[in-house]
Amino acid sequence: AVEAVERATAKGTSIHIELTKCVALIEMFRSGSGLLPELPVLSVCIQGAGASEVSAALKDLVNWKILIERKHLDAYGVFAGSDFDIEAAVIQARTEIGTPDLQVLSALTDLQPILAKRLYHETGTMRWFSRKISRLEMMQYDYENLKPVPGSVGTFVLCLPDLATPLNKARAEIKKLSADYKNKSLIAGVPDNAERIAELSLELVACEHVFKTRTELDGDSVARKELMARLTTVRSSLEDEL
Repeated sequence: AVEAVERATAKGTSIHIELTKCVALIEMFRSGSGLLPELPVLSVCIQGAGASEVSAALKDLVNWKILIERKHLDAYGVFAGSDFDIEAAVIQARTEIGTPDLQVLSALTDLQPILAKRLYHETGTMRWFSRKISRLEMMQYDYENLKPVPGSVGTFVLCLPDLATPLNKARAEIKKLSADYKNKSLIAGVPDNAERIAELSLELVACEHVFKTRTELDGDSVARKELMARLTTVRSSLEDEL
């Protein structure tokens, strides 16, 4: 943080110095304060400067490698000296992956079963449904072939259409399949936030891919730590959405 402020003093104006100090301080106390060094917060910190001036100064600081932009948090941090471009690596991985493997996604998000709690309290009998994520194009196969996990009485299937399929069309298709097959052990639904889930899923799998395949990270503890923080944030956001 001290080095970042010194470099901002050498290269920039008072607004660059103040922003660097603010970002460093917010980062230091982030776990206790709940604040993030994001544009709305930083705009309040710098008196006498508008949001556009703050935004322009932040762009300068990122270009000078004094600050780093953490796009997964929509916030900024003090640049710690890594030459590894995480953003470019994740974008490349997203392009290579295209569509994330749902088995990988289910394993990463750890979907816990749903217990019929009232039945359990009233009768002492424990019955539960497992949870599964599936794609719209796989739903007919699931209706025909999916068997409950041993011990469970059925499966809730979260159906994710591809980004080109409207939600109402996907729901109509699920209703038709449900009426055709009348499979009482399978209950399928399409979430309102399907697009957000798909976006975060791809981001999560791409981050995992970068972490496992890019050998440059082995000798770059700064980039590795940054990528781990990004992974944790994306996984948490995805679990919230699910």
